[in-house]
Amino acid sequence: MATVVPMITMSDVESACNTLLEARQYDSLDRLLWSLPRTPQFADNDSILVTRCALCYQQRRYSELYGMLRNRRFDRTYHGTLQNLWFEAHYDEAEQRRCGKALGPVGKYRVRRKYPPPPTICEGPQPSFCFDERVRETLTEAFGRSQYPTAQQKQELATITNLTIIQVSNWFKNKRQRSRGHQDDSTSSHNSSSSSPVAESAPPSWLIRQYVRYLAHRCRLQNRLIQHDRVHGILPNFLYMTVAP
Repeated sequence: MATVVPMITMSDVESACNTLLEARQYDSLDRLLWSLPRTPQFADNDSILVTRCALCYQQRRYSELYGMLRNRRFDRTYHGTLQNLWFEAHYDEAEQRRCGKALGPVGKYRVRRKYPPPPTICEGPQPSFCFDERVRETLTEAFGRSQYPTAQQKQELATITNLTIIQVSNWFKNKRQRSRGHQDDSTSSHNSSSSSPVAESAPPSWLIRQYVRYLAHRCRLQNRLIQHDRVHGILPNFLYMTVAP
């Protein structure tokens, strides 16, 4: 009697991929993906390709990840996930160039601005990370009233500026960091300016070294005179005990 081999459906493959990805069994997931048949059913499936992209990110194969994201137009339902992979990969590369130093909000903003997502995972115009002047003025006025707005105030600002609550929260967080940075700079400059008169009144280092050499030379001459007087009996013996080194 012939053995009946059960058919593997696309839902089975997707479920297995998600399970292995959530369990962080990347080697097993890699073997599963490469064992799939090279048919359009699997090769052109967006869900399988998104899993491949996530695997490339976890294994730090960033060049392969960028190539897949640029060369295929994905369904809009996956755009958010793929944009996160795109940015997170660029964040990791930027931190590697900084010898592992973590990026702050400003550093991540610069990375996003330098490496916008390709049109294959972003419909319409490229996302803008700069707010217009009207929005900035509204947020700045609110920041002047309170640097830590409540949840209700954030919701009101989001409605007025047509932003999300997360965008409003991030703007206030970045604004507070920039304000603290300016205060630190002004404090350090004030300290350096207040200490500058003392530094100007201090003698130069070359003069100090010359004076030290003069004192050493004077001590050597004095020791020679004392030895000479001791040999010729010019000074009493009790003076030798007190003057001689």
